[in-house]
Amino acid sequence: MEHAHAPHAPSVLRRYQRRIAERVLNQNAIVVLPTGAGKTLIAAEVVRRALEQERNAGDRGVLFLVPTCCLVEQQAQAVREWFAPRGLVESHPVVEYMGGLARPPPDWAVMVATPDAFRALQARAGREHSEKRNRFAWETIKLCVFDEVHHVLRDHPYRKLALSIPPTSRTQVLGLTASLTYAVDEAKVRLATTRIVQELRVQVLETASAAELEADGYHGNAAAAEIRDEVPVVHRVTGVVPAAQRKPHQMNHTFWQRIRTHTATPFAAFLVCMIRELEQEIARADHSFESPLASPRTASWAQYANKKSTSRSFPGVSNSESAILHKKYVQLEFFYEALKILVISWEEDQEMCAMFLHMCKGHWDEAVHGEAKLGGVRCGEGSLLVDFGAFVDLTLTGCSASSGSNSQGTAFERFASLKEILLAKKAEQDSQGKELRGIVFVQNRLSTHVLDHFIRLDADLRAAAITPACLYSDKSPATARLRISKGEAAETLRRFRIGQVNLLVTTVVAEEGMDIPAANAIVRFDPVLNAVSFVQGRGRARQADSSHVVMAQREDRTVSQLAAAESQQQQIIQQFDPAEVSAIDTQQQKSAQLCRESQAKDGLKSATGLENAVAALNLFVKKTKANLSEKFPCVTIKTCSCTLHYQSCVRTTSASSPPNVTFPKNIEGRKKAKRVAALELVRALQNNMK
Repeated sequence: MEHAHAPHAPSVLRRYQRRIAERVLNQNAIVVLPTGAGKTLIAAEVVRRALEQERNAGDRGVLFLVPTCCLVEQQAQAVREWFAPRGLVESHPVVEYMGGLARPPPDWAVMVATPDAFRALQARAGREHSEKRNRFAWETIKLCVFDEVHHVLRDHPYRKLALSIPPTSRTQVLGLTASLTYAVDEAKVRLATTRIVQELRVQVLETASAAELEADGYHGNAAAAEIRDEVPVVHRVTGVVPAAQRKPHQMNHTFWQRIRTHTATPFAAFLVCMIRELEQEIARADHSFESPLASPRTASWAQYANKKSTSRSFPGVSNSESAILHKKYVQLEFFYEALKILVISWEEDQEMCAMFLHMCKGHWDEAVHGEAKLGGVRCGEGSLLVDFGAFVDLTLTGCSASSGSNSQGTAFERFASLKEILLAKKAEQDSQGKELRGIVFVQNRLSTHVLDHFIRLDADLRAAAITPACLYSDKSPATARLRISKGEAAETLRRFRIGQVNLLVTTVVAEEGMDIPAANAIVRFDPVLNAVSFVQGRGRARQADSSHVVMAQREDRTVSQLAAAESQQQQIIQQFDPAEVSAIDTQQQKSAQLCRESQAKDGLKSATGLENAVAALNLFVKKTKANLSEKFPCVTIKTCSCTLHYQSCVRTTSASSPPNVTFPKNIEGRKKAKRVAALELVRALQNNMK
């Protein structure tokens, strides 16, 4: 996303920012500050000082890691803006790197990159023979900044990079975050905090008190949550999947089992019947059609229909019927998307599903009421599609019965509640002579379009001059047909900044780092999932007298629990003692790791030869949650060998291809070298774990 014509970045630090920058200089540190409190400015100043300590920009550089592609350009621009008034832009080049971009030139001083892209650079550079030193090796990096450092967990590439920094390295680590962990439970918060501190070898945890922030004009913590759902997550739809049966990895299986056993909600059963009928109608004309619903990947259902809808022709089908088939596939695509909404919400979100279908209704009205024929049968004749269309119309007819309005709206409780909240917040700002700047947070990208449609549809919201716009990452489309381009996202932010748009409907992308102007009303349409999201989203309301409305809570993630987790983190930061953390008994972690390795070691037996050694090793590493690194040292200009290094908290094991055997320094040669080293490492691990 573009930094998008933002006002010039401050050229001086606030008092708490100066204090923190001084404190973390030359130490491994994590800075914990709420969204909008200036973590990036602190990092930019630490970066400047780190480079200043080097003799010149060509000695050791700074790696600035960001978790998503949309933050690469933004954070690079922020560093450049900090360098500009100090005359450092030309002497200290700031480069951007992510997948799809050319390899950066060797003279960079600061590289802003995504972790996967940088890991690929490191691996590639390690395989190449050069008389010049490797600019991507840790010994050439003075400072590594982890933006949104809470991602250093599990199998995230952040953690893989963090664990690959040698303990003897002179690379300093600086982490930035609004919350140290996603955890809410007290014991889990402490355990997660201890782990990230240990793995990054942190010496300093820094934050600013509420008094410090307020004294310097920061208001992001002032908005106390208004809870509109006092009882955590009341199931407004009866008969949905019980909470005890909700296992995410079995989501798809659970849904279809309920369909087969006739225990699904009537809405879900009706939608599936309608889709099956539409599939049969299509299959009679297009004999190549195969229902994608057997796939466990719910996103692939609509992708299949979308691909079919763009086919030039269908074998054995006339041109006139091909045109009809194209339209039918478009309709099927929309119904697959609607079904996905139900599946991933455990059948709860039928109101979102129905509103989405209403948004797409123009595309399938033609099939119901048109005269076109497919396979000699008029489209929709005697079809459930007619009944389902009437059902959607019925559920979406005027909210006069539910809210006393005479305008077109929705009888659904959540949509009616959102309407009430938006009108109230607009009236509050109007009464103070201020303009509304609101943000509605939802969990997925498709919901941004559905709520945008609902708000534009409602006459009362239009009359109140509430002008919405969708915002999410341009790297990931909402559906095969719904996406936001980079230019559209930048234009939306520009219009929000100047007031032409006064309500953003957005996803987590607006919580985490994106340069969004300060808002004065935050609405959580969906339940807050974790402590990070709670702190980041609230921090977007940075104007004085802002509000933060929570429309729904999870039973295990209530606002009070999230606030308690935040308070506990602050206490941990204030009491942080690096000596105490390093002395913490890690026996529990070691016991868990030994258990994982013991359970996974039988899989190493499948490595019977060179052909399957790499696969067996990769599976073992995945199951044990350890780190595996590879190097391809040059033996001669044209040949290389391979060394693999396995590291966990209980063992460190390395293996190399035999010293008397070399391999051509090309792709195939390196693959062969890695197979040999992998087999050696498998044997070493087996011996080590006897």
